[in-house]
Amino acid sequence: MTTGRIAGVAAAVWLAFGWWMYTRFPGVAVWQVGAISGAVALQLPPFLAVRAAGADASPARRWIGWWALAFFVADVAQLLISERVGSNLMFILLTGPIEDGCLLWAYSYWQLRPVLRLSFRVSIPLLAIASIGLALYAGEAGDFQAVSGPFRLLIMTAAIAFTLVSRAVNETGRIWQRDWMWVSLGTMLYYAAYVVVNPISKALMDQSVELAQLVYVVKAVVDMAAFLMVWKGVRCPVETSSQSTSLPFSRSS
Repeated sequence: MTTGRIAGVAAAVWLAFGWWMYTRFPGVAVWQVGAISGAVALQLPPFLAVRAAGADASPARRWIGWWALAFFVADVAQLLISERVGSNLMFILLTGPIEDGCLLWAYSYWQLRPVLRLSFRVSIPLLAIASIGLALYAGEAGDFQAVSGPFRLLIMTAAIAFTLVSRAVNETGRIWQRDWMWVSLGTMLYYAAYVVVNPISKALMDQSVELAQLVYVVKAVVDMAAFLMVWKGVRCPVETSSQSTSLPFSRSS
């Protein structure tokens, strides 16, 4: 599938999903519907690009693709739950560790030392247990994750930033052609911006539901830029072993 076709699929999903939201949530402004549906639609191109690459896609890129697909499925499900049930906050709490796990596993392939690779993989269940446990302790299971959310998101942001810096300082080639650079910029933008969303939304909810919703709309605009950068990353030239700054690992390890 070419880049043009992937863009066409994303545009079709954007329009179809936007029309569905417009008919199901009549009180939401058109531009807000466009921002939210656009953010959801742009989660598909990274996955489609990785699938199109087939066997040429590195393990890290394949897991980035699964991460993007997990976001797409989760966000569609969240909107369906919101439309039919009302609150989707419990669902968000449960799907967050799945998304984080996919990304941390992808980033484990970009670590420069075996111990770091192992650390990223071991941190997946530990972060899931800690974030869900903190949410239950703070009474946030069915509420905005104003405590457990920032805790989880800051750890993810730190893991991404660590990888970006450690790879960048050891890079000998053109950094702008590296998948880890673009993916890190996009994912770091996503997680860093998300840190403040739940606390601010929870604080605004008692004052104005519209303002609380607007926070998520603004975040959707940021998400569009973030996933465009991730898409750019998975389309970068494949890094050969002679270009790699990492220690020798097998391709599938």
